[in-house]
Amino acid sequence: MIKISLKLKPRVLLVGIFFLLQVSSFGATITSTVTGGAWNAGGSWVGGVAPVPADDVIIATTLGNSITLTINRSCNTLVINTGAILNLNTNNRTLTVAGAVTVIGTGIINFSNTNTTLSVGTNLTLNGTSTIQGVGTTRALNVTGSFSVPVLQTPTVQDIALTVTSTTQIDGTLTFNTGNTAAKTFTGSLTISNTGTFTNTSQNVPISIGGDLIVSGSGTFSQGTGRVTFTGASSNLVSCSNPIAFGGGITVNKGVSQANIIDMQGVITMVSGGLTLTNGTFKLSSASTITPFNSDPNFGATAQLWCNGGTMQGSNTTVTYAGAIQVTAGTLTVGTSANNYLYPKGGSLTISGGALNVAGPLSDSPAGGPLGMNFNMSAGTCTVATATGSTIDYPFLIQSSVGSLFTMTGGTLIIQNLSDVSGLGFSANAGYYNQVTGGTFTGGTLQIGNASTAASSTIEIDTTIPIYNLTVNNSTATARVAAQAITVSNNVTISLGTLNANSFNISVGGNWTNNGTFVP
Repeated sequence: MIKISLKLKPRVLLVGIFFLLQVSSFGATITSTVTGGAWNAGGSWVGGVAPVPADDVIIATTLGNSITLTINRSCNTLVINTGAILNLNTNNRTLTVAGAVTVIGTGIINFSNTNTTLSVGTNLTLNGTSTIQGVGTTRALNVTGSFSVPVLQTPTVQDIALTVTSTTQIDGTLTFNTGNTAAKTFTGSLTISNTGTFTNTSQNVPISIGGDLIVSGSGTFSQGTGRVTFTGASSNLVSCSNPIAFGGGITVNKGVSQANIIDMQGVITMVSGGLTLTNGTFKLSSASTITPFNSDPNFGATAQLWCNGGTMQGSNTTVTYAGAIQVTAGTLTVGTSANNYLYPKGGSLTISGGALNVAGPLSDSPAGGPLGMNFNMSAGTCTVATATGSTIDYPFLIQSSVGSLFTMTGGTLIIQNLSDVSGLGFSANAGYYNQVTGGTFTGGTLQIGNASTAASSTIEIDTTIPIYNLTVNNSTATARVAAQAITVSNNVTISLGTLNANSFNISVGGNWTNNGTFVP
């Protein structure tokens, strides 16, 4: 018996120590007194003991008094009841909550001094008419987890910097109502349900969204004149049942690759000239009508403009870019006057559907020196020189000396009007100029003139690569071979107007249809 008892005693002792350690690792629930006071003062809490990091803290209704943070502190969870106030009123102080923070009824979190921070480890929930008070970019509410406003709740956030790392779910009404400097950052998706409203009554609070923006049913996203920046190295979408108005414009800054896409699948409106492309792709896939640029966007190699539906209207500006423009559906218009041109600065232009209209020239040789272009067309319509007047280049110009690429397998490339570039030592009747080395034109049509071509226009063709189909389609227009023989691999169709060979040979591989005039 003695031997047995000696063997058991160490085991019992170890179990007891383990039990005590387990008990001590759990915090208590600490509730404030009705008079409140400093967070670190025992007298501010029922039981006379201030919270420690493992504790769950409740700030009770304080009848106008508050719990005030005067030194850095932490706790496990935090509930601020109706009428209660958490006051961060000392500079350079942080309250760190490992878990969730819930504000109830008329509860208040007051960032009353500079460089104050509330860090939330999991979830922030704002109920009732609760308020996050404070003005200034150095007052920060950082939520590592998610942020939610339940149905029928109507909280308000003033001009403090709000950052939510995970998702945001708005089922009630969230209002930003003061200031215009402290950004609101939603790193994850922002979802507004059928009963939800996201409203910016101060009109110009900037926000950024790193995930999807989804507005369901009769939900509302009202950003006023605040700019919305889409961030994150991922592809995301904007989905809505009712149109979303981006009154302050949109910035796309998604990683450092065109592969990161923000796809506007819902109908949107946007302030004229409100699109800024920094990184990633802006894709319009809805029946929206927007004017993206009022000045030259000059976006870089990591950005792309993609028209996949709707209408992107032009304004009185040139568009230069080093990245990509893609048209797969809808209509993209560049410029409104003859000197508004589309200049890829070594970038790519892909047309596989829809319509691209360029008021002035489409050229691979922008001001400042030739930089090349990758032109790829498989379907749709590309119309250049839609405006008349003085220009600085051929309506369509692609050269061999700048490493440009030309691939056309379908669609219709229309030269609507001529350019008089004789003052630059070139033609007074400039039209289609294609001298690219190794280019392929194995499908589709080069069309000279349309119903909108200026009367009595002579538009020249100067190319070293075969044309697949050639059509002349204006009753008073003349398509004239400029400087060398041309080859048409398939059909020549003179629907209206005149084709003038200008004493050069024309080799034809398909049908010859002449319903106008041919001058050999």
